[in-house]
Amino acid sequence: MDMADFIELESFCKKELIERLDKISQERKKQENLLFDSYLFDRTFYIGINEKEEIAISQTPHILESAQKCIIIYKWKSLATRQFYDSYKICYIDENGSVSDPCIIDYFKISITDESYNQPASITLSFINKKLITISPLSPIEISMKFIWGLYKMCKDKTYDEALQICDVEAKRLGIK
Repeated sequence: MDMADFIELESFCKKELIERLDKISQERKKQENLLFDSYLFDRTFYIGINEKEEIAISQTPHILESAQKCIIIYKWKSLATRQFYDSYKICYIDENGSVSDPCIIDYFKISITDESYNQPASITLSFINKKLITISPLSPIEISMKFIWGLYKMCKDKTYDEALQICDVEAKRLGIK
């Protein structure tokens, strides 16, 4: 798949997300008498995956030129009562152009938990809905995603128990609780 196809698919996903956020924002404006939108779109992270399953991350889509697959992370600010918090959506687009939302690859799920009042955003790698590891806080996203992708590559041909052991060893090695 060439870059134009990924960009077209990503544009469709972003448009769909913004339409959904606009609808929610308009409903909140009416219900809560808000004078402004309840979200602010922040940025997009483009993650190109090459033939060797190596990733490159950028905030511009040029990174998708040589990609065989990609992951797209959308970040926006959501209004909760009186303060904005970071919110995320993550999609996976395979070599055939199939979009997975949430990001599910070979029975593995990569998810990002939104920030809240007393909880920073976090990124989680799961195997068939069983959590393997969570990294919190999610900062910066490029480093967290490279670490999670590295774990996915180590675990993708393993059983759940083997994958859990690998994640536990890596978490201890890096001091992640």
